[in-house]
Amino acid sequence: MHIDDPVLPAATELAGPGAIEVLRPAVTEAGGELHSARCVQLHYVPGRELVARYRCDIDWPTGRSHDTLLAATTARGHLPGTVPVTANTADTTLEAGVWRWPFDPIVTGLTIAATPMALGDHLRGIVATGPLAIDVVAYRPTERAVLRLTDQADHAFYLKVLAPGQVESVVARHDALGRAGIQVPEVLHADEANGLLLLQAMPGATLRDRIKSGQSAWPSPAAVAQLLDGFAAIDPSPMPTAGRASRTRDAIAHARFLTAIAPEVADAASSLADDFRQASAAAEQRARSVIHGDLHEAQIFTDESGAIIGVIDLDDLGVGDPLDDPAVLLGHLEYRAIADQTVGRVLRPRIAALHQHLATIHDPAALELTVAAVLVGLATGPFRAQTPSWRQLTTAVVEAAGRHASAARSVARSIGA
Repeated sequence: MHIDDPVLPAATELAGPGAIEVLRPAVTEAGGELHSARCVQLHYVPGRELVARYRCDIDWPTGRSHDTLLAATTARGHLPGTVPVTANTADTTLEAGVWRWPFDPIVTGLTIAATPMALGDHLRGIVATGPLAIDVVAYRPTERAVLRLTDQADHAFYLKVLAPGQVESVVARHDALGRAGIQVPEVLHADEANGLLLLQAMPGATLRDRIKSGQSAWPSPAAVAQLLDGFAAIDPSPMPTAGRASRTRDAIAHARFLTAIAPEVADAASSLADDFRQASAAAEQRARSVIHGDLHEAQIFTDESGAIIGVIDLDDLGVGDPLDDPAVLLGHLEYRAIADQTVGRVLRPRIAALHQHLATIHDPAALELTVAAVLVGLATGPFRAQTPSWRQLTTAVVEAAGRHASAARSVARSIGA
């Protein structure tokens, strides 16, 4: 993948076959010998930063190991706490910072969280004594990580690892939802200094897990609307603004990103960006009630009957556009249906029923366009995950976003008539 970014000249190397030569000096400096490096994740914000994750084979004095190495190049220079690598070319200077999992320069608590002995000592008296099995659920370099912990009695816990100083606000969000009668994970331990938040595992299973397992139980559209009403009923005055801009505002940057990485969708992405620019002011005006901020199918827990029993991942809970939550759920479900045709045959009737119900509650044209915005954001995912067929999936998702944008214009015209 060739990225031509004059602000980030090292991005071309980090995203291409030359990455191994960026990583090699840092490994050599640490006493190892790098044999291979394969990029498995890219986070790219044009003109601002690129962070790449690699799976590597390294010979250390203690033997060969499979390691995760990461490298970042930013408009601000090297990230403090990384190994700086600099190369001078005829035209410019290439700069990157390299680190090894779990030594994240921002999410510093990972060094405790990902080390069984250190974590066991840290949580002594909070969870059962004895070895803890640690599985990495998610990791966004320099932002956050989620780890699943299992004790010897097979009790499960989740450890969220954030930058130091961010835990208290997340705990406050859990408290706000609990007071509103929405079940959320119980906070067992909060460590502001290290950015560690230990949560009790929720009962039931996520809607995503039930989709994957082929279970037919499904929450009714009215139950989803009731959950959204629960967020909106929370007093917004003490709440922060949502952790991101409205989805339509956010999608303008995502569309710009798509034009940079996939010229084949550039015209469609540019047209969608024009639609989002026109809609973003209205979205900001609507942003007066509390929303979850990232309400997709992996955040909603259901019981065996399909009834919604709670939600997780409250980092973005705050005041925002009330169309964002329903659009995020619809957009994620549609993305899953596009990515897996077998799943799609089951999902599409359910998506249609949910969409139809939500369109009776919200402005249908604005809802269509917000779903389009969510899909444009999701269209960047295959590239970030370095999926082998990312271009085909990205194109299919952008085309789906275009259909929703066209539907929004048709609905607006019919209402105007």
